[in-house]
Amino acid sequence: MGLLPFDLGLRGANPQEWEEVPVYEVLKRLASRPVQESFDVEARGLANVPDEGGGVIASNHASWFDPVFLGSVLDRPVHWMAKAGLFRNPITETFFEKAGQIKVDRISGGNQAAVDKSVELAREGRLSGIFPEGSRTIDGSLRRGRTGVARVAVRSGQPVVPVALTSYSILPKHARVPNLDDPLVINAGEPMVYHGVEDRVGDVDLYRKITDEVMDEIGRLLEQARTLQRQLAYDEQV
Repeated sequence: MGLLPFDLGLRGANPQEWEEVPVYEVLKRLASRPVQESFDVEARGLANVPDEGGGVIASNHASWFDPVFLGSVLDRPVHWMAKAGLFRNPITETFFEKAGQIKVDRISGGNQAAVDKSVELAREGRLSGIFPEGSRTIDGSLRRGRTGVARVAVRSGQPVVPVALTSYSILPKHARVPNLDDPLVINAGEPMVYHGVEDRVGDVDLYRKITDEVMDEIGRLLEQARTLQRQLAYDEQV
């Protein structure tokens, strides 16, 4: 029986995945319908996210709500890298750990630990999640990506699924009230697979090349998403 009157079919997808992240499951059940209805979510390309097996979800980052937006439409839990500040006390630390999130503490060298954990999860058949920009955009522009996404992809041998969402116009950094007038478009691209690079672990030039390729694809998907967002908003007005 589900935790709410409606059934999202989560246990049918991969029960073990959800058992590992009980808080994530509760949040998914509580938030999915309200998020999709309140923000008028239009999701495209979700079939590109693997139904099973490991992978790396790489997305642009414009709102602190991005993991919730993405979690509301994805059928599998995603283990996102999250800043250490969210784990500041035992209560929040337990909360985010039970939600399957990975602490990133660049000051104490935890960035490498976070990459190691993401690699481990992807190898075990889970979905790791990374915002390559590192932090939220201030002006809506897509910034240069950090190479963590490439390091996880090369070391784990798992595909990268690029994703773009138009959350900047919905709930940007420093906004206190969300904009409910614009639809939220989530656009997932085809998996980017990097075979034959297993012997190049540690190659910083390769990491930079892969990261730039991923960011270019996220940029292309973002332009598509913004075009669709404008069209949907126009259709609502006429």
